[in-house]
Amino acid sequence: MRFFKGIFALVEGMKMVACHLFRAATTVQYPEERDKFGSRLRGCLAINVDKNGEIECVGCRSCIRVCPCIDAIKIESEKINGGVIINKFEIDKGKCILCGNCVFVCPKGVLKMTSEYEMADSDKTVFIRGIDEMSRFEEEEG
Repeated sequence: MRFFKGIFALVEGMKMVACHLFRAATTVQYPEERDKFGSRLRGCLAINVDKNGEIECVGCRSCIRVCPCIDAIKIESEKINGGVIINKFEIDKGKCILCGNCVFVCPKGVLKMTSEYEMADSDKTVFIRGIDEMSRFEEEEG
């Protein structure tokens, strides 16, 4: 009886292999061919800039508080005449896990997820993006 169960299991397995044997391959020959991703892809972060090239960040640091990564976002600001001036706004792509929490919590909608997903590099300094690099990416994409 166990012999027939073993043969039956073998036939079932071979039937599954035969079904997949004649299907077209789903492998993509990257980087020559690239998969198309949906509009909800969570890629690298970018900063939304206004028409004057200024960011509307109010320096609340809620993005830093909600970020599960340590030191992925760095903001340096100073209060002048009742307003806040952002001196430094950096995101370390090497530490960011692309969760999007900072985008959802931002009260002004300053941060957004882009469609950039190719982040491999051998130089660690390339991963740190300041205001200039992130707003420049915004202009190229838009």
